Amino acid sequence: MDHYQAVLTYRNIMISCLIFLMLLFTFGLRALTEVGGEAPLVRLESKQIEVSEEAILRLILVSAPRGLRRYDITVSVSDSSIARICSAAKGAAMDGLLFQVLEQTEKAIEFRALSLFETRVLPGTQNAALADIRMVGLKEGQTQMDVKVSEFVDDENLNVTPDIELGRLKVVATSTGLFAIGDLANARRDLDDDGLYEDINGDGKLTPEDVFLFAFNFDNEVIQMHGEYFDFDGDGDVDFDDAATLTRLIEEDHPQKEEVLFTRTIRLGSQIPETSAGTERVDGRITGLNLVCAQPLTVAIEFENTSDVMLRPDGRLEFRDITGETIRSIPIEAFSIFPGKKRLLNCIDEGAELLPGTYLALGIIDSRDGVVIAAQRMFEVR
Repeated sequence: MDHYQAVLTYRNIMISCLIFLMLLFTFGLRALTEVGGEAPLVRLESKQIEVSEEAILRLILVSAPRGLRRYDITVSVSDSSIARICSAAKGAAMDGLLFQVLEQTEKAIEFRALSLFETRVLPGTQNAALADIRMVGLKEGQTQMDVKVSEFVDDENLNVTPDIELGRLKVVATSTGLFAIGDLANARRDLDDDGLYEDINGDGKLTPEDVFLFAFNFDNEVIQMHGEYFDFDGDGDVDFDDAATLTRLIEEDHPQKEEVLFTRTIRLGSQIPETSAGTERVDGRITGLNLVCAQPLTVAIEFENTSDVMLRPDGRLEFRDITGETIRSIPIEAFSIFPGKKRLLNCIDEGAELLPGTYLALGIIDSRDGVVIAAQRMFEVR
């Protein structure tokens, strides 16, 4: 009996020791995690913007238990037809650090930052901005924003894997608030007291951005209800012609020595289609060619179908240097346009930035029926 009790006592002691070791391991592991084993957390903001609006999505270092010395991160947009990535800049947390964009497309941008000496992000840092991603809304919709971390080196020179909270970007139609006129007595949008509201975006000045915004939103309910304040050409209607007039107002108010716009029509051959209804006139004109964004370089071409048949033209935008040599050509895909209608075409240069100098932007629209329409504009890169 004494032997049996001794065995039981020994077994109970072993079980107690095992339980004690398990508890020690559990609480020890938790303590280790609390001291320094917690993974850093990176979050990309979610945001709602409007069509043609630019906005900043902030990449935030929510927590950095062991600090940060350098990182290499790629931010991408799942659907680049809804929104486009324009650029990336270092956030406030990276002040004094080296920042570099490695690769950029409309869909994704890869960038990295390196801290030197005492400028590193210290352990325990919270809610610090790593980078600011500039986006522009293209059309209504919602898209996922993704974050890929290739490198994240903490203050102990260990490459760790942070937790990631992804963001979403929602693009909505331009709200009436953007064009809100209030009681119509507020003349802050009327820049010259002529009764017309030239300042579409309300920033206090007339710029190509106002033309661009107006051209895409002149059918906005508020604008149509108060058309007398936006009838820039005085014909009683609010349409693309008013956007073209607004462009000319910019040229009159802010003449630029480096920019000259003219339009010419070049007829190639006489391939005019004939139908049972008789000979139909095929023609058109470029009513505007404007630089609307510097990075990436974006040129808006406004084309008007002045013929009496529907056209399906295509074309291209060429950039030429001061010698006349074509250094870049951007194709314009075929599009359909009814007689008497206008179409705004956005040409985005995805190539490397142009070197400082004087350039010619040449827009060419080919009706593919023997008529080519061209317009050009000189501009300077400084």
